[in-house]
Amino acid sequence: MNFKVWFRRNFFAGILVLIPLLGTVALFSWLFDKITGPGYGWLLNRFGNQEHEILGPFLRENQFLFRFVVLFLMLGLTVLVGFLARNIAGKRVVRLGETFFENVPIVNRIYKTFKQISQAFLGQDKINFNRVVAVEYPRKGVYALGFVTSPGREDKRQKSAERLVTVLLPTTPNPTSGSLVILPEKETFQLDMTVEDALKVIISGGAVTPANAKPLALARVEPEEVKQPAQPKEVSSSKAV
Repeated sequence: MNFKVWFRRNFFAGILVLIPLLGTVALFSWLFDKITGPGYGWLLNRFGNQEHEILGPFLRENQFLFRFVVLFLMLGLTVLVGFLARNIAGKRVVRLGETFFENVPIVNRIYKTFKQISQAFLGQDKINFNRVVAVEYPRKGVYALGFVTSPGREDKRQKSAERLVTVLLPTTPNPTSGSLVILPEKETFQLDMTVEDALKVIISGGAVTPANAKPLALARVEPEEVKQPAQPKEVSSSKAV
C-alpha cells in the first residue's frame, strides 16, 4: 500500500468521525449562544460598566459561566410559568393575556399561528407520526415516504364513505418542510419501518439505511370490510316427482 492510498483512506475515515461530532457541537453551541445571548447581554449592559469595578470584570472574564446561569434561570422561569398556568388563578391570567393578543390586529394572526404550532407539537393533542407509509406521489409508479399524522376519517360526501388519512410527505434532507396530502387510506402502503428509521433515510437522502432494515415491501392498507346483510336463501318451487 503506497502513501497516497494510505493517506486517502485515513483522511476520509477521519472525516466520517469528525463531521457528526463537530456538527453536533456546532449546532448546540449556536443554540446555546442564541438562547443565552440576550440575557447575558442584559447583565453585561447593566452590571458590566465602570460603576461596578468588581462585578463588571468578573462578568466579562467568566462569560461561559454566566451564560449557564442565564440558561438555568430561563429553565426555572419556564417551569414556574407552566406551574402557574396549570392553576386556576394562573389560567385566568393566561386567558386574559391570550384575549389581549387575539384582539390586536396583525399581532393576533402571528400569536395564533405560534400557538397552534406549539400545541401541535407540544400540547396534549400533539401530532404523532404513528406509522410510516408509502404514497404514489407525485405520479403513479413513483413512491414517496410519508408519515400518517391523523387517524382515518370517513368522507360522508362519497357513497362508499371512504376513510381518509392525512399524510405528511417530508422533503430531503430537511424533513421539517414538505407536502401535506389527504387521500383515501386504501391508497397508502404500510411499511415495516419505524419513524426514527424513516427519518434517517430521509435526512441522508437514502444513503443511510438502518442496520436491521428489511427490503421494502409494499402492503396496501385495506379499509375495514363493510359487512353486507345476509341475503335470504332462494326456495325452489319445483317439487320432486
